[in-house]
Amino acid sequence: VKLGTLDVNRAASSPSAGNIALGGTNLPLAAFDFTVTGEAVRVNQVKLSLTVAGAFLTKVTNVALVDASGSTIAGPKDPTTAAAGTETLTYTESFVLKPGTTTLWVKANLASTMTAGNTVSVSLLAPSTNMTIRGDQSNKSITARTTTAVSGNTQTVQGPSLSVVTTGLPKAGSVVANVQDFTFAVVDLDPSGSGENVKVSDVSITDTLGAGAAAADLVNLEVWGDPDNTDTNDVTQRLQTTNSTSIGTGATALKFTFSTPLQVGKNKPSRLYVKA
Repeated sequence: VKLGTLDVNRAASSPSAGNIALGGTNLPLAAFDFTVTGEAVRVNQVKLSLTVAGAFLTKVTNVALVDASGSTIAGPKDPTTAAAGTETLTYTESFVLKPGTTTLWVKANLASTMTAGNTVSVSLLAPSTNMTIRGDQSNKSITARTTTAVSGNTQTVQGPSLSVVTTGLPKAGSVVANVQDFTFAVVDLDPSGSGENVKVSDVSITDTLGAGAAAADLVNLEVWGDPDNTDTNDVTQRLQTTNSTSIGTGATALKFTFSTPLQVGKNKPSRLYVKA
């Protein structure tokens, strides 16, 4: 049996520097690839460095190592430092890494009493000196080949946020009378700055009348878009609504209530089309 080796790197799937949800639970802070060659290895100790700026370390709880299936491999642990700064968390649960690459995630809960703009980051302290490893078959001591700390990206705490952005589409022009399913407006629901995905239950649309126009000129108004842009299936379809209720003078403003709230991912605007 060839003696096992272990290399540790930040995983490609590790979250980029961005926002995380204020008061969120089971939030991914970083992901690390553990690459084993030779025999499987048994890990008996891992040390994780947690850094919090702008809030007490104790505001971050249930810090755990989790595998791709969501099972907890080590932890959870709670920091004990009632101040901002850095604390080392030592995990002594034993787990086996098979030959190949295993991705483990660091996940945690954030207190709802944190403040927007606080930051959280984690790193694995130099594996060569801070991990205790043995060959799973040989039981021989193994030193990880990674000699420096492996860091995740800094995450910024934010509450939910959503803005409506006018795209300027379609451009001003003429419309043929009696046209059907013409796109009169295109807007983006922009979650930039949000710490979490956003659900949209309804939207309100106003028809600003020009000279000689009447509210009755537009009929069969519909809203089109992607009902869930957090998945990998990007679609544009008519969005199902339970009702469309006049909320303005005459019928120039309508409120569309979606049968199922739209899901808007925190890292991706959701585009809506108003057709009539």
